Amino acid sequence: MPKFPHASEYDIKSIIAFLRSDNAYVQASEIPKVPSKPSWITKLLCFVAFKKIPYPAAPIAEPDTNNAVEFGHYLVTGRYDCYPCHSEDFKTMNMEFPEKTPGFLGGGNKMITLDGKERFTANITFDEETGLGRWTLEDFTNAMLRSKNKEGHTLREPMLPYNGMTETEIKSIWAYLQTVPKIKNKVDRKWEQD
Repeated sequence: MPKFPHASEYDIKSIIAFLRSDNAYVQASEIPKVPSKPSWITKLLCFVAFKKIPYPAAPIAEPDTNNAVEFGHYLVTGRYDCYPCHSEDFKTMNMEFPEKTPGFLGGGNKMITLDGKERFTANITFDEETGLGRWTLEDFTNAMLRSKNKEGHTLREPMLPYNGMTETEIKSIWAYLQTVPKIKNKVDRKWEQD
């Protein structure tokens, strides 16, 4: 379940408003609710292993959308939460301080598709050989909106198109990614051409 500890007060209130709306996506299902029955190991992990994320000391303000790097940072670590998937491993996430996450945005995290196939996330740092260093803003826009990589191949699940993203958001994420330290991490992406 996503946590969004760095989301602004406005975004959190927007999510709550949507969940309380009449939108078909959030209406009650005809499927009977089955009570959750976590195993003893899950309960143990919840109390011992998983670190609680502290609540913010004050409401988080909306970022300055005129500052592309600041806004892009917010989108990557707050609103869209890109870094958990596009970093080294879910087990080493630093939810409190995202930039301290090992392999921050360097990709390689193992994802499992709905049909059980393994996929490894892309390196989205600006490393010229293994990341986005040779991409253009247009290439990045095609990936985000149309699920197409630089060569025009369709990106496979679990990466989905973010076709609701605005031009300002895409340009801001692009600007922020250019400030992230480059990581050389060649990720197996042969499956993109399946």
